[in-house]
Amino acid sequence: MKKNIWTWLIIALSFIAGIISYSSLPATLPVHWNALGEPDRYTGKMFALFLIPALMVLLMLLFKYLPKIDPKLAASSSAIKSTDIINQVLMLGLAALQGFIIAYGYGVKLNIQMFVIPFIGILFITIGNYLPRMKPNRFVGIKTPLTLNNEQVWRKTHQLSAKIFFGGGFLIIVTVFLPSMLQLISFLTVVVLVSILSVISSVLVAKKN
Repeated sequence: MKKNIWTWLIIALSFIAGIISYSSLPATLPVHWNALGEPDRYTGKMFALFLIPALMVLLMLLFKYLPKIDPKLAASSSAIKSTDIINQVLMLGLAALQGFIIAYGYGVKLNIQMFVIPFIGILFITIGNYLPRMKPNRFVGIKTPLTLNNEQVWRKTHQLSAKIFFGGGFLIIVTVFLPSMLQLISFLTVVVLVSILSVISSVLVAKKN
């Protein structure tokens, strides 16, 4: 309950930040940046300022009601706690992104890549830390026919995938120090490899069982 209060507080502060800054910001604000970190898409400030808080509300409700949809997820207190923490990291990242957009509107030229890449790295590390606590369910985790049909394969796959996500998260953070184009290629390569290796791990685990 306390965790939900803090999450709703983050959402409320995001709405308040949008309301307070609305009148003093330019009519259009950037909402997308290219591979070089340059803004390449602008939209009206109403959409730019309140899309993220609205998305945060949707994510909050999604994480709140998933356990009610899947009885297996609802039966695991450790899985619910893990999804709550992952949700909080997402909320903090989205709130920071909204702050980034507001700062840009006030003329503070920040490097979006120096924010997004480390955040995704931290998110991967967080997921890696909590994957082993996930119990079999159809919404959260490495969901393949092999893991969903065998609880032991699920458990060992998530233990192995946790190391992949954890290591991948650190590699993602390291890419922020590379030159821009190499940074993008390295970042995307790590993300794709982590995703593929996590699925492959279920095949490798299933062959051993």
